[in-house]
Formats: sequence, C-alpha cells, structure tokens
Amino acid sequence: MKKTSLAALCALALTAATAQAQDYSAEEVASAILTGFVARDAAQIAAHTNETNAAYFAAILDGSENPEPFWADTRAEAAAGWDGMILPARYDGDDRAYVPFAIEGETSAASLTSGEAGRYMVIALTLDSAEDTSWGFEDINFFDLPRYEGLSAAR
Repeated sequence: MKKTSLAALCALALTAATAQAQDYSAEEVASAILTGFVARDAAQIAAHTNETNAAYFAAILDGSENPEPFWADTRAEAAAGWDGMILPARYDGDDRAYVPFAIEGETSAASLTSGEAGRYMVIALTLDSAEDTSWGFEDINFFDLPRYEGLSAAR
C-alpha cells in the first residue's frame, strides 16, 4: 500500500511539473514574434499566437482577412523596427508574461537603449490553459516603468 501511495504521489508531482514546464522561454517566444514582425511574416507570428489570436492569423494566412490594417498599426510598425534588444520577461501570475522591446517615444518607437522617456512597449504573452506549455502572442501593450518593475521577475 505504501508503494502505491508513493507511486501515485510521484505521478502527481511529475504531472504538476510538466504543466509548469515551458517549451521555450517567454523571451525566446517574444524574440521569434518580433523577428516575424521585422520580416513582415504573418506565418512566423501565427506559429506563436495564443488561442484567441489563432483564428485571426489563420484568416490572414488563408487570404480571407486583409492583413494591411494589422501591419499598419503603430504597434506593429514599432515591432517591425525592432533592433534586436529585449528586457527580461516579467510575469503577472502564472499565465501572463510581458517582454519589453521598445520605448514609446514622443514621435515614434525608440530603442530600449535610446534613453528616451516613455512607456515600454511590450510583447504580451499568455498560456491558454493550465496544461499549455507554450507562450502565445496576445498583443503589444504599453507599460510604464513602475508597472513593469512591479511584476514578478520569476514565474
């Protein structure tokens, strides 16, 4: 009976650890998404979307959705100008990650190294469920420095 209980406990612990494991870090996924923006490659971005955005990107890829409004958005333009630098991900609970890639400058997006004042532009990532092991692209958001610093540095 003890062996059965121990085996059940080990199986439960392994399942919990698997649900928390990530195939790729939030920073790796954000970099892949930003690389897709730089290349204007909707397929590359689509490969990293969350469940909410999957249908939208599928429609762009099959031609039933006009992609031009997506690419013309100021946030998408900022991502397309990404210079390769990101800051570490910060976490809002277990299912959201935010990765800064630019600063919202007065006239346009600026590099994180520019010294320009403004809010961070961040890639917002989510997990679709407790079993999901891959970060998915949700949106590009804006965070002021205190909000970013107030989030957890560890998941």
